[in-house]
Amino acid sequence: MGQVPTFKDSKAIAAYAATKQYTLDSEEPKCHDLDWVAGWLNEEGGPVDCRKALAAWNLFGDVARSIPRGDDTFEKLDSRFGEVYEKLFWRNNLPAVTPKGCHFDPEWSDDETTALAMVLRAGLELFRSRTLAAHKA
Repeated sequence: MGQVPTFKDSKAIAAYAATKQYTLDSEEPKCHDLDWVAGWLNEEGGPVDCRKALAAWNLFGDVARSIPRGDDTFEKLDSRFGEVYEKLFWRNNLPAVTPKGCHFDPEWSDDETTALAMVLRAGLELFRSRTLAAHKA
């Protein structure tokens, strides 16, 4: 099955890209706090950090779409709980989509946090099973 390589730094990415003859875009890398995801899943009911949860959900979706089909648990949950994703999205109050002077601050039901935990747990498992360290530590 397909794997997603990971790298310790941008130098390692550049070296890998050169061996594959890939051209890299120059943009600032985005850090995903997967430690927060794992910790939140262990807390069972802690406050939802919508920015970190949305970033992780999007990352897991990118990984799911980048590999050959296999265990599609994440994708099934992703499509099943679109309303939870929407709540995370709108809570981020992005200036491009949030009217001036408005602010969305949702309350989370137990069912919604359970659904979010299911999606993030499946996504984290997918990420862990499909990432491949492309560097020597």
